[in-house]
Amino acid sequence: MVVPVTSCTLALMDSGYASSTTVYQQNGTVYVQVTDGDKNTIAGTAETITVQVVDATTTDRQALVLTETDVNTGIFHGSLPSSTTLGQLPDDGTLYSLSGDSLSATYTDLIFPETCSATATITTPSLTKQLYFNESTQSMNRMVPTGTTILSPFILGTTSGGGGTNTLTITANRDNYMRSQTNRQTRNYGTTTTVQVDSGSGTIRRTLVGFNLSTIPAGATINSATLNMVKTNGGGTFTTGAYQVTSDWDEGTFDSATGISNWTQR
Repeated sequence: MVVPVTSCTLALMDSGYASSTTVYQQNGTVYVQVTDGDKNTIAGTAETITVQVVDATTTDRQALVLTETDVNTGIFHGSLPSSTTLGQLPDDGTLYSLSGDSLSATYTDLIFPETCSATATITTPSLTKQLYFNESTQSMNRMVPTGTTILSPFILGTTSGGGGTNTLTITANRDNYMRSQTNRQTRNYGTTTTVQVDSGSGTIRRTLVGFNLSTIPAGATINSATLNMVKTNGGGTFTTGAYQVTSDWDEGTFDSATGISNWTQR
């Protein structure tokens, strides 16, 4: 038996390859690192090795090529996108993986008979912020009104690609509002506990709500999208519209302080 000069180690890593992880978000990217000095066989050349990445539930299997981080390091990095809709064929460049699935990455050294591997779980993105719509004040609040049933503002949409149609729910992760009142046009309300929608009393208030869309798979076709909010209390009816903001905006860090997310700037 040929004994390896160094034993291989495989780790599933974060995006910066700074630390190992056992969890990846669905529709995210899997990062693999292998350390094996035996594979540094050609001095002055960054070499490659191949790792098998497998989802235990969908049985999708992808051959992932890792490249040496520099000449003579013996450390190899590679990344693989995952999707809840795409990548349903072996070795098509995308791992078909659903929330709750377990994935494994395995490297086998055929010259020195050794194998190293690691596993991780696919999870749904965690909620970063909840917003609640208050009917009486026509505002959105980060605090849950007492005695009411609440739903967060979210986008419900369908995307298709790869092997069918998938429904995504994406919760808001930032908010602000703007006022047309002369002495409030440069004010920022990014950390206030409410965001307001109103056109009465001689002033107009407009709300900004932002969403992180990174969970939409690359290459997916968006068939539909609906913004959902719940009016929690107050009387009468109120009609408003939702429009896309064509440039990025900052939520702001000071309540009622001058900032870039204000009536003058937006």
